Amino acid sequence: MPDSALALQMADMIRRWHGIAPPSACAPQALAELEAVIAALAELDGTVPFDCEPAQFEAALLECREP
Repeated sequence: MPDSALALQMADMIRRWHGIAPPSACAPQALAELEAVIAALAELDGTVPFDCEPAQFEAALLECREP
């Protein structure tokens, strides 16, 4: 099991909510990947111009839409 704070917290939550330890050899890798995704999203926070404006988000989607 990875010993990062997030991985330990997730494993503890799984144990408390479901009564099981991470059930397979894949679980530690999945937790590490989840941590990487969360970190990558945190780096993007505030850099996406339409993240707080639904109208701008919809306009950006329409602009990217294929004809």
